[in-house]
Amino acid sequence: MSKKNTRRVIRRATGIAFASAGIYLLICAPAGQAQAATVGQPTLISGLTSGVTDTVQGVTDPVTSTLGSIVSTVTNTVALPAASSTSSSGTGSQDTQSAST
Repeated sequence: MSKKNTRRVIRRATGIAFASAGIYLLICAPAGQAQAATVGQPTLISGLTSGVTDTVQGVTDPVTSTLGSIVSTVTNTVALPAASSTSSSGTGSQDTQSAST
């Protein structure tokens, strides 16, 4: 390649690089200002998610409380006979030991 062509290619590439940098700056500057203006404001999605959270909690709270009462009732019912059988078997073993001695 001749010296003239090399200079022409370098000049063209430099011009394109400067034009690209200018366009990049023009695009990025307003975006940064827009982001700075919205700092501290809630997003649109936060409004949707809080509404969904409230709805889901309203549905799940009664179910959770009902299931909790059922589980506690079943647990208490199962625990009472087990406790009485443990105490009766304990006294039965003492009676057996005293009778054998």
